[in-house]
Amino acid sequence: MRFLAVFFVASSLFFLGVNFSRANTPVFFTFISEDGRYNFEGGFTVSADMDVVWNVLTDFNHVSNFVSNMHSRVKKEDGNDLMVEQDAGGGFLIIQEHIKALLDIHEEPLQSISFNDVSHKDFEIYSGVWHLQPDPILGEIRVTYELLAARDKNTPRFLTEDLFSGSLGDL
Repeated sequence: MRFLAVFFVASSLFFLGVNFSRANTPVFFTFISEDGRYNFEGGFTVSADMDVVWNVLTDFNHVSNFVSNMHSRVKKEDGNDLMVEQDAGGGFLIIQEHIKALLDIHEEPLQSISFNDVSHKDFEIYSGVWHLQPDPILGEIRVTYELLAARDKNTPRFLTEDLFSGSLGDL
């Protein structure tokens, strides 16, 4: 679910006229599936103002403008801590499902965004972090993303793997 946010962020920055670095691979993404656990790592390097990048990453209420099958809504905000509901649709062939999460998010402004699903409705584990790392010499920002997810044991593995690995094509 949140793994689609890599696509969302890259798309958002593209539409805002931000230039991706030509020196490095603009977007990288790895997906490892092992024994019902899913590890994602991804990121990109972009020439942009840090505030623009931060605002795109933290615009939770408008994710659906860029990722049509994902909806988010901020339920509670207390300084740098938020509760965000997220719903993403997907599936395999004619079997479709919606994955829901209640994300406990902590922001370190202009540095990192960590999140953890506290509802455990569709995931046993769903936690990760975004990092923003400025390179003052090149004038670029490296945005990285990590996610560890494990679906409920009752969810068929093929559904989860198709939903997660399908994001590679979107990216």
